[in-house]
Parts: sequence; structure tokens; C-alpha cells
Amino acid sequence: MTTAARGGAERTFLDSVKFYALREWKTLARMRTAVILLAIIAGLSIIATLLPQKALQPEKASAYLQAHQQLGPLWDRLGLFSVYESWPLVVAAVLMYTSLSNCVYTRGRALYRRWRRGLPRNHQFIGEAGSLVFHLSFFVLLFGVLYGKAAGFSAFVNVIEGQSVVEARPSYDQIEEGVLFGAGQHKGYEVRVDSFNASYYANGKPQEFVSHVEVFDGGRKVMQKDIRVNDYLEYRGVKFYQASYGWSPVLQVTDPTGKTVFNGPINFFGDPQLQNGILKVPAAGPPGQQLGALMFMVPDLQQGPNGARAGSANPNNPAVLFRFFKGDLQAARAQNVNELDTTRMSEIWTGGVLLGQSVGLPGGYRVSFPQLLRYTGLQATDDPGVPVIWFSFALMLGGLMVRLYLAPLLQAREARARRRVAQPREGVAAAIGRRTDANTPLPVDGGRRPRAPGAAPQSTSG
Repeated sequence: MTTAARGGAERTFLDSVKFYALREWKTLARMRTAVILLAIIAGLSIIATLLPQKALQPEKASAYLQAHQQLGPLWDRLGLFSVYESWPLVVAAVLMYTSLSNCVYTRGRALYRRWRRGLPRNHQFIGEAGSLVFHLSFFVLLFGVLYGKAAGFSAFVNVIEGQSVVEARPSYDQIEEGVLFGAGQHKGYEVRVDSFNASYYANGKPQEFVSHVEVFDGGRKVMQKDIRVNDYLEYRGVKFYQASYGWSPVLQVTDPTGKTVFNGPINFFGDPQLQNGILKVPAAGPPGQQLGALMFMVPDLQQGPNGARAGSANPNNPAVLFRFFKGDLQAARAQNVNELDTTRMSEIWTGGVLLGQSVGLPGGYRVSFPQLLRYTGLQATDDPGVPVIWFSFALMLGGLMVRLYLAPLLQAREARARRRVAQPREGVAAAIGRRTDANTPLPVDGGRRPRAPGAAPQSTSG
């Protein structure tokens, strides 16, 4: 009895598991669930366009974290700086395609059975076929995205005006290449940034920013282009997009003997009115005697009775503000060039320097700000999956047109045909109805109606 009871309990538990599994599967297989999952994926993709992604723009992600001390770490823990590698996106995509797979299997099997049985190809058949094509287009879209990732590359590079970038792997600041893409597939031509211009609204927000570039292939100028947002440069299958921009002040640092230990432009990131930058000077001395600084670039420093503040984004009074540290930069440890680890350093000076001026630091060091340049951030992509993606969009639109427009049109045509067939039959029935009374028998004996027993004979004289 115990065994039977135990067996019954096991059967009850298994039945419960099957019941809940079937219920959850039915919920997942609903079209409403697939739409919700698609909305989640779209929302995460929008977030990826609003927040810098560490895969391609680690310096901008670091600048955002420095500028937003409260929200930045929270977004980072949620994985919003690496959306396309985050588990919420992966889980939502897997669940959505599982739901779509069930829809494709169910509709495809029903249409195949109907076709094998030779049933009429009416509006229902055409509508279901359109729905099937619409659902299949998502799998074509997935193939196009995966193929583009596997056989192409995506890279990001900051180019200071007057300098160039070569379409080759070593020239990019960050690059992601697919497993089917080899280094020899890069084109090797040169993109030179002649100049960069930006205009701003009154509130400091960018109105337009444009990179004036020239393309040289084999040492010969082949084209020139103004790259703007949504107006990219394309040459030999590689597209260059305008992704970002910023300030690149040229800084010089000399040691107590007057020797130059640093000289070059540094890219700053963040809002144009107040951007963040990092300075590392390992040549300033041995470990324990090296220099580093947290910096802010202010293109329009405004000084008043209440102190200095950042003005507009136009370079009216450029200045670089410093927090200098001295100590061990830990140069032997792998680290982000846009982050400064001050755990083994001590702060020695806080101040700033205007464009064209220099200032002394404790210990005989000196920092100068001789020139202000701009840089443009360009995103380069080679995506051979784009034609497949466009084809999937065509399938998606075609399936919707068939399901929403062609099928109802056929349904209306079928209804008119049925009415035309039914009209003659209805006409005959109406004619018979006018000559006969459905509640009395037809007349007999020359049109006389039968007489009830005991009734008087009917007169025929009229």
C-alpha cells in the first residue's frame, strides 16, 4: 500500500509538472508573447544607441561613469554598457525565436496538410501563407545578422583633424572581427580628416557636426566626402559613420631639468562644454616618481565674482583643469588608457592652464597648453549580411500585405461569387412562394379547394 501510495504520489507530481510545463509552453507559444519579447529586444537596442557600449567605445563609457557617479554604476551593474552581450537580451531573443519556431511549425504543418488534401486555395489558405512568410522573415533576418557578424567587422577610431586612418586592423582603436573575416580582407586605403566643424544651439547641444575627409587609394585621391550623422562615407564596401567628436588639446610636460617628458594631443570625452581626460606621464621618473592627472577641458571658461564656470561649447576661452598626482602609475599592469588608478599616488596640485600659457607644478615640473585641436570619432563597418537583412524586410512586408490586404480582398470576392450563385435559386423560391401558400395544400379538382365535411358547396359564379 505504501508502494502504491508512493507511486500515486509520483504520478501526481509528474502530472503537475506536465500540467505547468504545458501551460507555460502555451503561454510562450502565443503571438502576444512573441510581440512582448520583440518589444523588449527593441527597447534594449534603443538603450544601446543612447549609452556608449564598452565593446567599441570604452573611453566614452569610462567618461560617462566619471560624469555620472550615481546612475553610471547602476547602469553598469545592469549591463547597459554591454547590451548586446547582456543576459536579458540573449534570454529575450532565445524565447522570442522559440515562440516564433512554434508558430512556423504549426502554420507550416497545417498549410502542408491542406495542400496535400487538395483543399481549395481560398482566402484562409492565402492568409495563413502570408502569416507563415511573415514569421519566416524573422529567421531570415537572424541569418543575415549572424552572417554579417561572422563575415564582417565593426571598428571605432578617433582621428584628430589633419591626421589619417588606414583601413587596416592596427589603425583602429577598437575592432570586432567575425570568425569568417581575416586580416587580409581589409582594404588598406587611407581616409584623411582634413578638418572638423561643429555648430551648437544656445543651450550648448550640438546642432551639426561634420568631418571633411578625403580618400586615398594606392597613393591616389579617389574621392572626398563630408561625413555627417546619417550621411556616411562608403568606399569598397566599408562604411564610415560619424559617431562622436571631442576636443584634443595639445599638452606639454617638462621635468625639473627642462626635458620634455610628454608632448602630444589628448582626446577628451563627454559633454562639449565640460569633457573628461586622463594624462599619464610614465617618463617623468621611476615608479613612485611618475605623474598622472585627472583633467577637464573647458572650451569657454567664464570667470566671475562667484568663481569660474563652464560656458558654451564654442572655444571662446579654452582652458584645461588639472588634478595632478605623483607616485606609481603601475605601468606594468594592463589597464585602460582612459582610467587613472591613484591608489599608489598622492595628489600634489590642483589648478588649470589657459590656451597658449603654461604653469609650474611642485617639484619643478611644468605643463603647457600650446594648441587646441578637435578629433572626430568614426565607426567603420563591413557587413556582408545587409542584402540578406533587406531581403528579410521585403519578406516581412510581403507577408503582411498578403495577410492584411490580399486575403480580405479574396474573401470579399468569394462572398460576391457566393451571392451571385445563390441569387437564381432565391428567385425561383420567391416565385413559387408568391403563387402558393405554405400553410395550405395546393388546390385540386380544377382549382377548387377541398370542402370540409358538412360545409355548404362553394359558389363558382364569382
